[in-house]
Amino acid sequence: MWRMDSTFRCWITTAWLGATSVVGTSCFDSGGDSLSSSEATSEAQESNGGDGDGDGDGDATGVGSGTDTSGNSDEGGNSDEGGNSDEGGNSDEGGHSDEGGHSDEGGNSDEDEETSGGDSDASGDSDGGGSTEATGSVTDCAPGEVGSEMGPCGNCGERERVRTCLEDGTWGSWGKWGVCADQGECAPDEVRTEKRECGGCGSQERSATCSQTCEWTEWGEWGECVDEPVCSPGAVEVDPIGMPCGNCGEQYRRHTCEPDGCSWGEWSDYGDCEGEGACAPGDTDTETDVPCGDRCGTASRTRECMSVCQWGHWGPLSDCINEGECVAGAIENDPNEIPCGTCYGVQRYQRHCSPTCEWGESTLSECEEQWTPWYNTDDPSDGHERESPQAAELPAECHHVAGYEVGVAVGSNSGQVVPWYEIGESLQEINATSGIYCANSDQSDGTCEDYQIRFCCGSAPGYWTEWLDRDDPQHSGDHESVAKFDPDVLCDGVADRIQAEALFQAGYDYRYHGEVLSISPEHGLTCLNEDQEDGSCLDYQVRFHCVE
Repeated sequence: MWRMDSTFRCWITTAWLGATSVVGTSCFDSGGDSLSSSEATSEAQESNGGDGDGDGDGDATGVGSGTDTSGNSDEGGNSDEGGNSDEGGNSDEGGHSDEGGHSDEGGNSDEDEETSGGDSDASGDSDGGGSTEATGSVTDCAPGEVGSEMGPCGNCGERERVRTCLEDGTWGSWGKWGVCADQGECAPDEVRTEKRECGGCGSQERSATCSQTCEWTEWGEWGECVDEPVCSPGAVEVDPIGMPCGNCGEQYRRHTCEPDGCSWGEWSDYGDCEGEGACAPGDTDTETDVPCGDRCGTASRTRECMSVCQWGHWGPLSDCINEGECVAGAIENDPNEIPCGTCYGVQRYQRHCSPTCEWGESTLSECEEQWTPWYNTDDPSDGHERESPQAAELPAECHHVAGYEVGVAVGSNSGQVVPWYEIGESLQEINATSGIYCANSDQSDGTCEDYQIRFCCGSAPGYWTEWLDRDDPQHSGDHESVAKFDPDVLCDGVADRIQAEALFQAGYDYRYHGEVLSISPEHGLTCLNEDQEDGSCLDYQVRFHCVE
């Protein structure tokens, strides 16, 4: 505060050191000379110009200026908005004039700054209990003094840092934080878990949470048992991802479920290559013996393997080469026909082309005769069996019946026929004009066989000779041989067939009587008595068909 009288003007400053205040006084006389003095008083909570209760409501009046809300001078009365009082009874935000003083937030001067009155407060007031020099200035701290502070760290821990008071009475910079001490078990809200086995090979889990005081809470309840057996003991599983091999193939590995069913065993080595294609991409295949033409020729063609390891389509054929002599299966006939059979048949030499298109050896063809189909118009159910040309209703072109064949069919539709003369039944009639007639009453078993008949129609080039009979069976037998006939009664050319019948029963084929004999157009007929059951041959007559 300022004290004014007729001689001196004095400035009094106060700084708190704990419970002790340090008071400095500077006085000036009217002539400008200054007097300085300082005194230290031990006062607890006394303010400059206040009521000593530390609430900054002093009622001192500043000289030459008005008052603020605290009753102190704003510009010259050493008072700011705090009324020159802080928590220790000093000023609040400077403790002195804010335009001419040197106060900081602690109520003390922080820097050397000249006031509007020309006075210098070199050290201000102490920030943490500073000292007062002989000149009356106040410092932040005592040089060499060590200050410290604590701060939070880690899991609810603390750490410390320090600073040292400098020679000029101000605090130095804070040092690094020290080691974090007294930490808790965990970080707030941290969660921890633990597992245990359950079931056959399952597991279950429980958890605990860290509290805000960095201590673990109690474990929670065990959860549901999971990860039960994963496979059937002994089961084999194939790895679905195969390894490429060969021509677009794949090989696979396998593993087996362990006996406890809790896990699969180690994978086996890769097995055989499976599913390979027919070829490797880019390969070519050439076929050289492709049949071509109609005479067993050959050609070549080529195909290429595709990217999927399968052959592509064949390319075009090359020119046809190596053709044979003929078309496989072809038949070549000799134009000269040879008479054969008993019904104007003909046959010729012919050759066949082999499957390799080469001609085979010439052979004689089968005899092609002019027989009608087999007819069966009657059966023996009415007491007899008759098969005749009239009943058969032969076609118009068959105007002349040159011969016939009679027999009994073997089986059903077998195509085989047993000749009538091998049956041995007694027949009343058998010839080309009337056909065959069999009466049931003439048979030893009382019934005839069911016969069938076919007829030889048409004619062939040539003619028949007259019926000839030059011998009888009185001696060794009946010999109607070509060699013993007069050439004038035989053919001028070649005889291609012969007919024979017994003299006493004209119109009956020689075979009707069942005697053993030999007959051919080249040699004629020969019957030996010694070959017959009754010791004697019948007397036969023959005729020859001549080829002109």
